[in-house]
Amino acid sequence: MRLRHIEVVNAIRVTGTLKAAAALLSLTQPAITQTLQSAERQLGYPLFDRVRGKLIPTREAQRLFPEILRLDEQLQAVQRLAENLRKRSIEHTALRDVDEEDEVSVAASRRSEVDRQCARCYQESRAGSVSTRGLVSLVSSSRSVVSRS
Repeated sequence: MRLRHIEVVNAIRVTGTLKAAAALLSLTQPAITQTLQSAERQLGYPLFDRVRGKLIPTREAQRLFPEILRLDEQLQAVQRLAENLRKRSIEHTALRDVDEEDEVSVAASRRSEVDRQCARCYQESRAGSVSTRGLVSLVSSSRSVVSRS
């Protein structure tokens, strides 16, 4: 069964009619009928008996309902989560953009400081004007700058 089948079967289970299920899902009645028929064809047995305008669940449908209900609840949970994430995303987009720009500029300035210190260390070591203790000091200060990034 497809998710659309599950939605339609559950809406029919809840409402009892094709017309009410269509209204519940904001679909047309022919769309509900076609989806139900597709589900029944795929399964190989009817899910509802048609009795005086009402749809009465078959035994097979009644056995499927607990699982269909569980899946429908999970689908609704996914839809709620997606909606909440969309709302948060819209609310925080401006703040996130500012935060990301700040982080990039801070990281870039720290990298520049490390680059300057490394270049100075290299030049001093080439000129022979830096001691081992001086090299250790330069490397240590470079590490502290990197660790703040």
